[in-house]
Amino acid sequence: MEPAVGAWQRLGTSWSWEPSVLGGLLTLAAAYAYGARASWRQSPARAPRWRALAFLGGLLALFLALVSPLDVLADRYLFSAHMVQHLLLLLVAPPLLLLGLPLPLARALVRHPLLGAIERWLGQPVVALGLYSGVMLVWHVPAFYEAALVHERLHAAEHLTLLGTALLFWWPVVQPTVATAVLGHLSAMLYLFVASTPGTLLGAVFTFASAPIYPTYAAVDDPLGLQPLTRGAWGLTPLVDQQLGGLLMWVPGGLVYLLAIGLIFQRLFKDGDEPELVPTSERSR
Repeated sequence: MEPAVGAWQRLGTSWSWEPSVLGGLLTLAAAYAYGARASWRQSPARAPRWRALAFLGGLLALFLALVSPLDVLADRYLFSAHMVQHLLLLLVAPPLLLLGLPLPLARALVRHPLLGAIERWLGQPVVALGLYSGVMLVWHVPAFYEAALVHERLHAAEHLTLLGTALLFWWPVVQPTVATAVLGHLSAMLYLFVASTPGTLLGAVFTFASAPIYPTYAAVDDPLGLQPLTRGAWGLTPLVDQQLGGLLMWVPGGLVYLLAIGLIFQRLFKDGDEPELVPTSERSR
């Protein structure tokens, strides 16, 4: 048991205090606080406090994914940890961050010349869905996946593209009254269902593969001495670890889409009819 106890201690101190990541999170928090404060002063009745809690939850998800010991496990030891990290970057942080935007602040972001142009061109549902699914699939190609684990800048690019395309993808679902292209309830449910398919297929591939797909997680290299924990106490052999990662992508990942579809269906049932499309000029006011 002693090696496992020591491994627990080493894991507990393996936080990734990367200055660029911490700086990005702090900048995001400061920008939100500034913008939200201005929005609350202008329209206090339209900025419920739960939005701030949602945004804080999104920041916490990013912190757990990129700073906590989960990042070390994902980079060097466990494919399943990497899948948890990707779920946080794709399915947890983006909708919470967008849900946290007060409507006046969301509209102000769309009116920004650069952000507005990005939203109009890349935020179109078909484009956003294609980018979101394509980026996720490309980064799981073994050659690209392994290269990102070796090269720090490429790894940072992986995280940024996953998060960026996820924000574009969730935008018309979470902020439908602000997005340039409005999705009706039925269209939004179809949009989410189609988006769930690549993750389901990938999860099935990883779950039923007969051998490890990514060499890094099958290697015996143990720079931090964590294998007495990961392969010993937890019993995560490379193949079991890969199967667990596939199940995480398949089941919890699919449940997030299902939950979103259920919420939209509830809204459809409550509203009765498809919402009337609001012209962009009216929605940007």
